Amino acid sequence: MLSLLLALSLIWIAFKWFKHLFPSSPRPLNFVALDFETASSAKESICQIGMVVVKQSQIVYSQSWLVHPHTKYFSADMTSIHGISYAMVKNSPTFDKVWAEIEPHIKEYGIIAAHYAFFDISVLLATLQHYKITPPSFTILDSCIAARRAWPHLLNHKLPTIAEYLKVELQHHDALSDAQICAQILLSTNNKSQNTIIPMSIMQTCDKKEYNNVFFN
Repeated sequence: MLSLLLALSLIWIAFKWFKHLFPSSPRPLNFVALDFETASSAKESICQIGMVVVKQSQIVYSQSWLVHPHTKYFSADMTSIHGISYAMVKNSPTFDKVWAEIEPHIKEYGIIAAHYAFFDISVLLATLQHYKITPPSFTILDSCIAARRAWPHLLNHKLPTIAEYLKVELQHHDALSDAQICAQILLSTNNKSQNTIIPMSIMQTCDKKEYNNVFFN
C-alpha cells in the first residue's frame, strides 16, 4: 500500500513538472468587443460605438461610429465624461443603420465582449428594443471579471488602472479606445490562465443579482 501511494505521488509530481515545463497553449479566442457611450442616462441613447473584432486571438478589424441618439438631448454630466455633444452627432447615422454593419460580426462569432458588461449589454438590448430589432443569439465575455480573477492585487479593475498595468495607451470614454483595451485584457488574461474568462448568458449579465454572483466570486 505504501509503495502504491509513493508511486502515485511520484506520478503526480512528474505530471506537475511536465505541465510546468510544457504548458498547454491558450485556446484561441474569437469575439467582438463593444463599447458604448450614451447621450444621457437613458440606455437607448447611444451616441458612440467602438468595435474590435478578434479572430484566433488576433485583432483583425476595428471601427468606431458617432451615432445620432434619436434625440437632441445630451446631459451635461455625460458630455463632461465623453466630450460628445449633439452638434457632433446631428449628421451621424442612427443606431439601426450602424447596427447593420455590426450585426454580421456578432452572428459570425456569437460572442460579445465588454468591460463591466452589465452596463454595455443592457444598453445594447435597450437600444435594439427601441428600434424594434430582434437581437441575435450571443454569449458574453466580461473583461472586468477576467481582470479581477487574473490580477486580484490591483487597486481596482477600472480601465485606466488596467491600461496602466498593461502599459498600453487609453483614451478613456472614447468608445474605440475602451473596446481596444477590453480586447487586450481578454487576450492577456487568456495567456495567463484560461480559467480567468467566464462565458456568461444574457440573463446572467443583465440580471444585477446574477451578475454580481459572478462578478464577486
